[in-house]
Amino acid sequence: MPGMINRKVQAINMCLVAFELRVLERPTLTIDLSFFQSELASLRTDVDAILAYPTVEPRPHLPHWLMIRC
Repeated sequence: MPGMINRKVQAINMCLVAFELRVLERPTLTIDLSFFQSELASLRTDVDAILAYPTVEPRPHLPHWLMIRC
C-alpha cells in the first residue's frame, strides 16, 4: 500500500514539474505603461475639473406668507 501511494505522489510531482516548465517557457507579455499613465492623467484632470466647479448654495424655500414685499 505505501508503495502505491509513493508512486502516485511521484506521478503527481512529475506532472507539477512538467506544468512548471511549460509555464516558465511561455514568453512574458510586455505591458505598455504609458497608456495607463495617460489615462490616469486624463482621469485626474476630469476629477480636478469636477471638484473645482463652483457650487451655488441653494436658498431655503420660504412659504409665500413669510416673504416680505416691498
